[in-house]
Amino acid sequence: MTFLGWLEPAAIEREIASAWVVAAPSLWPEPLGLVALEAMVRGVPVIASSVGGFAEIIEDGVSGVLVKNGDVAALAEGLIGILDGSRFAGGLPPDVIRRVSDRHDLPRHIARMRSTFTEVAAA
Repeated sequence: MTFLGWLEPAAIEREIASAWVVAAPSLWPEPLGLVALEAMVRGVPVIASSVGGFAEIIEDGVSGVLVKNGDVAALAEGLIGILDGSRFAGGLPPDVIRRVSDRHDLPRHIARMRSTFTEVAAA
């Protein structure tokens, strides 16, 4: 395992494109978990702590694996399952990638926010 620190966007793209899994065992609740979205829209499954934003954007068993915060054994089990091909063989299925991409598409997000603000302002 290598911790690369901050990377330019092109370098992030290269790293994720060659990944077989992205592990994000955060110790605190991430507000969103951009690293998880970056991986999932590229077909890379994510193993992450089931807290904060990760618990909201990762579908356990569908787009990745959620583990109890601090559960090292569950994290290892998830990694082994992906490594040996018993989980997510070949990466995430195209329909899952499409669903994640559609849900987190920036123009759609902005449209949903505008709609919400319009409804609130009208009330």
